Amino acid sequence: MKGLIRKDLLQISRTYYTFLLISLLFIVLSAVQPDNTFFAVYGMFLMCTLVSTLQNLDEAGGWAAYCDTLPVSRNMQVNEKYIFALLLSLAYIVLYLIASVVGSLIRGNLVLPQLFATCMVMVMMGMIGTAISLGMSFAYGMQKSQLARIITIAVIVSLGMLVLNYSSVPVQIIAGMNQFVLTAGMILASVVILAGSWKFAQYKYEKRDL
Repeated sequence: MKGLIRKDLLQISRTYYTFLLISLLFIVLSAVQPDNTFFAVYGMFLMCTLVSTLQNLDEAGGWAAYCDTLPVSRNMQVNEKYIFALLLSLAYIVLYLIASVVGSLIRGNLVLPQLFATCMVMVMMGMIGTAISLGMSFAYGMQKSQLARIITIAVIVSLGMLVLNYSSVPVQIIAGMNQFVLTAGMILASVVILAGSWKFAQYKYEKRDL
């Protein structure tokens, strides 16, 4: 497991370092503009898609097939990618917190509730983004996963827009809920989605021909 994580770290630092630089830029922009959460959330989305890109590269380059000749089970490969994605997301959130706190202290307007809310959105984005991108990559491979991912995201966004635009009842219910209960429920739902994706990826990848 440690060897696989080290391999992915080296691969990111040598091949996808521009992604890391862009993500760091988003962290700086988020700290400079604390009212705009787009940069922080989108940077988290980049972290999630980066790990699925690594998996696609492993398959395209033959590394995934080579692992079948090593004492490395496919379940271990799936576990490593999910753990690596969570570690990247955690590191991103920590850097965001540091940059935001420093920026707020310099400006003299540290707003903890807003910072907490942004972090919760980032946590949910990290888990759901990882669930969708990695689940599709392991289940369908490099080419099919791109189409499946686009379709899944389009369906989710469309359903969300339909609920918001054509049904006021769900919006009223959400607005009237206790914020702590709402946050806890959303985090729990994200954990369930991630766990389901993790098991789904293990099942599908174990049966795939590389």
